[in-house]
Amino acid sequence: MRPAAAVRYAGFRRRLGAVLADGALLLLLDVILVRLADIAGLVPEGPGGELVRQLLSALLAAAFVVGCWVHLAGTPGKRLLDCRVVDADTLEPPDTGQALVRYVGYLVSFAGLMLGFLWMIRDRRHQGWHDKLANTVVVVGDPEDRLPDLETVRRALR
Repeated sequence: MRPAAAVRYAGFRRRLGAVLADGALLLLLDVILVRLADIAGLVPEGPGGELVRQLLSALLAAAFVVGCWVHLAGTPGKRLLDCRVVDADTLEPPDTGQALVRYVGYLVSFAGLMLGFLWMIRDRRHQGWHDKLANTVVVVGDPEDRLPDLETVRRALR
């Protein structure tokens, strides 16, 4: 684990970019999987069918995001932008309980007029409400990476 001073926290813009990339991927997966459920006859005809589609979409999103946080320390969008979701104390990937609390925290952050997401702009560690609830942070790079960052190498070569 790195000392806290060496940890680089991901800021609002980087995290917004990751969410947008993940949203596009989730939309694609949702369209494909819910359509397959329609074809397989898992979705009833009539007014109840739309409710089933919505529930399938919500469960798909939750399972995908929580699974990525626990097993990959980040969603594809976060990983694409070199971000990791980690426990704020240990810098290890979150456990399933933390990931579930973080996901519910997304809903709280969203319901609070998006203030829970905007909170990270002013927070020292760029934590949104969902991060604070789950005791997670989003860091840039791998916290266990022992290689120096590019700026450290440049200073050493001067």
